[in-house]
This record gives sequence, C-alpha cells and structure tokens, in this order.
Amino acid sequence: MAVRQLGPGDVETLRTIRLEALRSDPDAFGSTLERELGRSDDDWRAWLARGATFVAEDDAGPNGVIVAIPQDDPRIVGIFAMFVSDRVRREGVGKALLQAAVGWAASTGAERAALMVVEGNEPAASLYEACGFVYSGPSALRDRDGAIEREMIRVIR
Repeated sequence: MAVRQLGPGDVETLRTIRLEALRSDPDAFGSTLERELGRSDDDWRAWLARGATFVAEDDAGPNGVIVAIPQDDPRIVGIFAMFVSDRVRREGVGKALLQAAVGWAASTGAERAALMVVEGNEPAASLYEACGFVYSGPSALRDRDGAIEREMIRVIR
C-alpha cells in the first residue's frame, strides 16, 4: 500500500474512489452518489485544486482517500471526504491517510486539523481518536438528511 498526493492528471483515480465511497457508505458523507455522478472532469480537477487530496493504492487500485483544505482561519486545515474501502479496513490505511493529511496541514503552517464525524459512526470516531483527534464540542445538523455531525480536532503544534 502506498499513499500519494493526487494531481490534476488524477481525475479518474479520484472519481473511482469517491464513487466507491458513496456506494459503500452513502450516509457518511455530505454529498450523494447522484450528485457526484454528475460531476464533469473540470469539476473533479477543481476538487483537486482546493487543497491536497491523498489516495491510498495497492495493486488492485485506489482503496482510500482523504482531502485536506485550508480554512478561512489559516491556523486550521479541514479534513474531508475520508474513506477506506471495505477490502482494506483495519489494515492501517486510514491511519496512513490521516498522517498524510495532517503532515500536509503542518507543512502549510496550520496549528490544528479539524473534521466532522457523523454521530454514531463509531468506527470512524475510534480511528480519529487513535490518531490524536478529540471532540471539540461544536456539532451541526447536516442539511441533506438531518444527520448530526460532531467536530473533532487535532493540535498539530
């Protein structure tokens, strides 16, 4: 397994893993499969330009993804779209992706990484806690389905 940052030429890799994520765990994300199926190549390239997108891959192809995006407050980098394929869960892929995203955040000078986890998604919350994230208090009601998302942060420095 290798983790690498995607570039503008990696649209198909991003599309493949993102669509797998939405088919596998549709309730874990703010978007929907239908919305993502409608994205053009230019939309996917715009996604890749927002910050840093990392993918985990093995001989079978992409098996995980994470996105790190600087927030309005330059001290914070948001972590989004975290997904690990069923075929490699509990093999360290999630931790490797989080390390890549947090490492990238540190390289930008950020002091904290922040993410939202859907309440009740204990496997994800446990992974985030094992990687140094803690609940910070704020929560939000997701517009598309009313799911409650809770913020977790990790101090980088």
